[in-house]
Amino acid sequence: MSTLELGRPVGELHRPFVIAAVDAARLGSIELPWTWCARLYNHADPRGIKLLTTVSDERSIERLDWFGTSAFEIFYDWADPDLVAAARR
Repeated sequence: MSTLELGRPVGELHRPFVIAAVDAARLGSIELPWTWCARLYNHADPRGIKLLTTVSDERSIERLDWFGTSAFEIFYDWADPDLVAAARR
């Protein structure tokens, strides 16, 4: 049985690891989205909640990395391999 390390052990012998995806892209009317994003991270982190955030450009990756995200969901187009490379960095 393998175990992953995602800030804590994750695997069959450990308590469940829940990933919460937060997506407000379809709301279309949120002003200052980076402000509410910071509030979400400040709320989730002390509770041990890991947010999975969607990125579609390198600027989003930079900002979310600054917030301390542990993972990205990449909205990926095979025509844009630079986006995957940026997330990897």
